[in-house]
Amino acid sequence: MKEMFVKEMSVKESSVFNSLSITPLLKLKNRIVLAPLYYEWEFGSRAFMKFFETRAKGGIAMAVVPICIGPHELNNLSGADRENFIAKSRSFIELMHSYDCKVLPQVFSGVGEDVNQLSLEQLNTLPDAFAGASRLLYEAGYDGIDIHGAHHSLFMSLISPAINQRQDRFGGSEANRFQLPLNTIKAIHAAIKDFPIFYRFSAVDFINQGFDIEQGVRFAKALCDAGVSCIDVSAGGTHLSPLYSDAPGEEAGEACFAIYSSAIKQAVPIPVMVAGRINLLSTAEEIVDNFHADLLAIGRALVRNPDWIEEIQENQAACL
Repeated sequence: MKEMFVKEMSVKESSVFNSLSITPLLKLKNRIVLAPLYYEWEFGSRAFMKFFETRAKGGIAMAVVPICIGPHELNNLSGADRENFIAKSRSFIELMHSYDCKVLPQVFSGVGEDVNQLSLEQLNTLPDAFAGASRLLYEAGYDGIDIHGAHHSLFMSLISPAINQRQDRFGGSEANRFQLPLNTIKAIHAAIKDFPIFYRFSAVDFINQGFDIEQGVRFAKALCDAGVSCIDVSAGGTHLSPLYSDAPGEEAGEACFAIYSSAIKQAVPIPVMVAGRINLLSTAEEIVDNFHADLLAIGRALVRNPDWIEEIQENQAACL
């Protein structure tokens, strides 16, 4: 009996299962987040609801859920379409909240390949479009917004010196390349002051003369100053990056992006989330305990097994 008590206490005391306050309005019960996963399910369909419910029931603290339309489309929903989206969202959020699981919709910033073709006028519409989309998401009851500015997104291509070849005020200098994402954060804050904003970007793009970790740290600091609540760190995945660099295989090793999140974590006072082959509790604990990141975005492990959290807890207890 005494031995069992010690094991149970040790599992509970794991740093991975400590709560974390992102903002005064957003508190997570543990450090495990379901990473954004793009499937071809219809939003609110039975398959969609079942997938996310089983992961919420399994103990995740939050799910980052891709909304497969961009900010302009969300902003322009009206009439029955708007009512249907809000109704489906509220039903989904209520279900997830019943398991004490927060829901963060991920909104795509646009296609990266378009970065040098879009007009200045088209780019200038994005901050207001994101602000409008955020108002709708806030009205629907979501716990915040995750801006997809990583991988093949428009915002990632904008900040990459190797990809962005624009000759206007959004190209050239680092300040110019950072300007549109930062304007977007400020526009959301102006529209909804207390809406938590997560921002996902690739800390490096693995391109010669491209976006490196030094630039990534400076960008993270700028995002923090603009009002972002959490930095969501990934890597690679642009249309010029090596294939599958954003979804590394086993050869990359455990926690392969933690080296990048660690550099950012040391530079900003806000929480940092990281993805990239986190499969073991020992890996997760090393990331949290050594201040490489505060939150763990788990993808493939939770896809394979909705009860992954319970399994790693049982495995830990068995090793004590």
